Amino acid sequence: MRKKDRTTNAIDQIRLFKLLLDDIGVKRVAACIGGSMGGALVLEFAYFGKDYVRCIVPIATSARLSAWCISWGEAQRQSIYSDPKYGMKSHLCAYADRS
Repeated sequence: MRKKDRTTNAIDQIRLFKLLLDDIGVKRVAACIGGSMGGALVLEFAYFGKDYVRCIVPIATSARLSAWCISWGEAQRQSIYSDPKYGMKSHLCAYADRS
């Protein structure tokens, strides 16, 4: 993989969140709750241990993506791409204007 192709992942995001929480003086997290992608982040928070995160509530997520899950994500992306208004600067406003 070339350097410019690298992306961040859940572990990178949680490390950044932890640095931010440390920077603002947070010593413990009472509860970490998230669904879908947020649920994956919650699972990563659990690696800091029960002394740091007291309770986790992962919702509608999994620790690993299955082929089934990846195919659903691709189907969702393709449905967005097939929308004729996708990519237009005001495409979100176009939906909001519906009466």
